[in-house]
Amino acid sequence: MQILPAPFRSALQTIEYGKLAVIGYEGQIHALFKTPQEAIRVVSRPPRIRHFLFLAPMPTAPVVGWFFEIQDEDPIQVNAFFNVEDPIQEAILAQLAETEVHFHIVDGDSLTIADSARIPSPFNASKIHAGALSFAAKIALGRYDYDSARAKFEVDYSLEKIATWLPTSF
Repeated sequence: MQILPAPFRSALQTIEYGKLAVIGYEGQIHALFKTPQEAIRVVSRPPRIRHFLFLAPMPTAPVVGWFFEIQDEDPIQVNAFFNVEDPIQEAILAQLAETEVHFHIVDGDSLTIADSARIPSPFNASKIHAGALSFAAKIALGRYDYDSARAKFEVDYSLEKIATWLPTSF
């Protein structure tokens, strides 16, 4: 098990078990899936991952999501979201098209890497990024509200529904 760099630990301390943190670190994109130690034993090694990027233009903000499904006895599904008005999140989204992604399963108890896999960047990352920026630019001044857009999206679209948007390929 590998001990995580400080930026990884900081990101993981702000999320719950079963959630995903996406960070840029040393020119690479890292997706960190935080899980309890006892759950690590049931995840296949190396992890088989299906993932894709999507754009949902909601009335008050574009919601960019990155869906992950980790193949397991019962597949584990999780989303990461990006707000293109947040400079750090927008920079990660912009970089996503230019680099492969390091996906890490992290023992949330000890904050160590239990397993890793390199996965390709989403094929549509450039298009999604450009579309989100274009949509955000069209929202009237003072009307941009990412938090309500994301909340509405999460009510309307369950992980199970999102999982049907692209064919399965691990």
